[in-house]
This record gives sequence, C-alpha cells and structure tokens, in this order.
Amino acid sequence: MRARVLAIVLVVAGFLLVAPGLARGDGPERPAPRVTYVVEQGDTLWSIARRVAPGRDPRPVVDGLIEVNDVRDGLQAGQELSIPVPER
Repeated sequence: MRARVLAIVLVVAGFLLVAPGLARGDGPERPAPRVTYVVEQGDTLWSIARRVAPGRDPRPVVDGLIEVNDVRDGLQAGQELSIPVPER
C-alpha cells in the first residue's frame, strides 16, 4: 500500500514540475519561429540585421545570422536566409 501511495505521489509531483513548462511551450518540439529573407543586391549582414531588429545592437543579430545560415563566405543576391523572429 505504501509503495502504491509513494508511486502516485511521485507521478503527481513529476507532473506538477513538468506541466508549467509544457503549458508555456518550452518542450523540445517547438522550433523557434523563423521567416525567410531573399538577399537583394547590395545587402550586407549588417544592413539585414538592422532591418530585422531595429533598435537592437546588430552585432549579436549578425552573429546569429551567420550561425543559422552558415554564410561565412558572404552573401549572394537571390540567396535565401532563415531569420529567427525576435520574441516580443
């Protein structure tokens, strides 16, 4: 009987610890929202970062663009970039 009560208490406690995170959508299945941007002639990572995140320091945005899109060799007109949507 004690083992059964202990098992129920552990299951309920585990649920109470996990449920708030799942309710917020913190589960691993929820990818960060992204938009696609097509590079235009004359675009730079810096100009794109300033456009997609106005008012923010563009340096971390540029770093994120490089990491997500693996664009260490520069941009080409017509290239598609995946851009994370900033959380509000």
